[in-house]
Amino acid sequence: HVFFVYPKKSMEERKKDIDAEIRARVLSAGGQYDNVDIRASLIWNSHNDLDLHVIPPSGEHIYYAHKQSACQGWLDVDMNVRGETEKPVENVRWGRGLAPAGRYQIYVQNYRHHDAPDHATPFKVELEVNGVIEHFEGVIPPGQSGTGSNQVIATFDYDPAARDVRAPKKDSSYDAYSDEVILAQWGSVLPAGHILRIEDPTTIVEVLLGGLAIASGSRTL
Repeated sequence: HVFFVYPKKSMEERKKDIDAEIRARVLSAGGQYDNVDIRASLIWNSHNDLDLHVIPPSGEHIYYAHKQSACQGWLDVDMNVRGETEKPVENVRWGRGLAPAGRYQIYVQNYRHHDAPDHATPFKVELEVNGVIEHFEGVIPPGQSGTGSNQVIATFDYDPAARDVRAPKKDSSYDAYSDEVILAQWGSVLPAGHILRIEDPTTIVEVLLGGLAIASGSRTL
């Protein structure tokens, strides 16, 4: 007796749930997540020492050995130098009104293995530019480290004049979380009567108890 309970939420609410992990890691590490022109946040789930690198228009190289640039860029979170956590994050950002115009390049490097080198290291990068957020995923293949592991995430031209232009931009990384996709996936393995859509999330407990009553064939529990 398998039931799928699906509470109603807007896509904006679902996006916040999806993105909560990156935001939580940046803030708990003391990094700046909000009120930025440009922000690149990297997360992965191992002890390996992945590094976030950014080349701004000035040509400076922002990374662990040069965390603050003359153009106001700052790597304000740098983790796993000694492999201290399985939930690391790195964060490079320009505060609101500080990012200069020009071309930026962002890439990820596995500086050092702290876990077994025969395992791949998946990672995610969240890039915010003038309030528009995009997501990227990648994998450092087994055994790769140093410059040989470099993976370019994004290259883009930044225009400070667009700071106050917040035109919506479709981010396809959220497509898999739409109601239609999720319900269709569950509908392929469960009968329609076992997919329970509820308007009020506070009634989840009552819905679960109702599902147990249906499954047991009794009117009460």
